[in-house]
Amino acid sequence: MASKKKGPAIVNASGPAGVPKLVSKLPSDTVNALPSIAQRLVDDPTERFLCVVELDTGQAVQDTDTGMVVPYVRVRKLEVIFDSRDADFVRLALKKASEVRLGKTPLEGLDDVMGVDADTEWHDPDDR
Repeated sequence: MASKKKGPAIVNASGPAGVPKLVSKLPSDTVNALPSIAQRLVDDPTERFLCVVELDTGQAVQDTDTGMVVPYVRVRKLEVIFDSRDADFVRLALKKASEVRLGKTPLEGLDDVMGVDADTEWHDPDDR
């Protein structure tokens, strides 16, 4: 008698979202800057790096018991920020995004410091 394989169902549908999981596979070296800092990661495991990451959903898995759909997030691009001026800008953007996500009022004047109009929608320059 053949046994039924039990496990999560792969879906491409919407439903209540579960906690996202990160897929460990990284893109090639051309869009993944981690190899450029590999030696530094080994030499000083306590060193921290500021990175910009572009993500998307590689797949979604539905728990058939709860109906929750868990997105599996994959890294599409990863760049390490080395320039201190760029790092300052990214840290400000990170702080603002965190405050907005948490429902806090972003620091007044932050958009002026960043040189960004608060009402302007950001567009990826790669999307032409």
